[in-house]
Amino acid sequence: MKTFKPNSTIKIEQLKYQGPLNMLNSLKVEIDFTQNVVLAPVETGYKNFWKVKTKLKVMDIRVNIYF
Repeated sequence: MKTFKPNSTIKIEQLKYQGPLNMLNSLKVEIDFTQNVVLAPVETGYKNFWKVKTKLKVMDIRVNIYF
């Protein structure tokens, strides 16, 4: 896993994982701190493998946004 942390973003490259079909793959994640948030987060429940009740704040993609 490669991690970069410049002043305005965090980049994670080659984050390796094993998928549901036992296939290996990798992700690239980039988080930008300079852009404004368009939507307020919505709190939702998350079902995980260990059946531990957890809540996450996520963006509600069901909302239509017109610019």
